[in-house]
Amino acid sequence: MNISIYLIKLISLHLLEKRNSPGNFNLASLPPSMLHKILSKVATTSIWGFGSARVGFPGFNTICKEDHFYKSVDLIFLNDWIDEVNAVITFRLRCYQLGNPEAIYLRGMYEYFILHLLDEGR
Repeated sequence: MNISIYLIKLISLHLLEKRNSPGNFNLASLPPSMLHKILSKVATTSIWGFGSARVGFPGFNTICKEDHFYKSVDLIFLNDWIDEVNAVITFRLRCYQLGNPEAIYLRGMYEYFILHLLDEGR
């Protein structure tokens, strides 16, 4: 799903919940759980978008400082892993160190199938 469509759907759901409060929509009015979902989707779509989101909105920067974010982010569809740029390596390593199940799984698959480290890939 295109990231902009995803963001629009998330924001629309939030706005439907707040029908009674008129006024302009403000990203800061979103609850932390919604910001977490948005930032997680951005991070798995583009590591550069993840960095830009952190810089562009202080709420996202706060979310990404929490260990829970790295433990729960969905890593299976992280497209930039192929490039292996430093930002991706750092992001993936932090997720692994904080016990993200998908990071542990992906590292095991890499060690087993790519590096042929049969004992480490278990």
